Amino acid sequence: MKEGVMMSAEFVVYFGLFFYLVIFSFMVAVVILLYKIYKAIKEK
Repeated sequence: MKEGVMMSAEFVVYFGLFFYLVIFSFMVAVVILLYKIYKAIKEK
């Protein structure tokens, strides 16, 4: 039982890290996109 609990805890940690990475990369992509749009509008 204890081994199973440890596995699930480890899984939660890895899942959390993966989720955080996905959110972070998504935010970076959005910021870059907004910056490109802002530059395009400013150049017009």
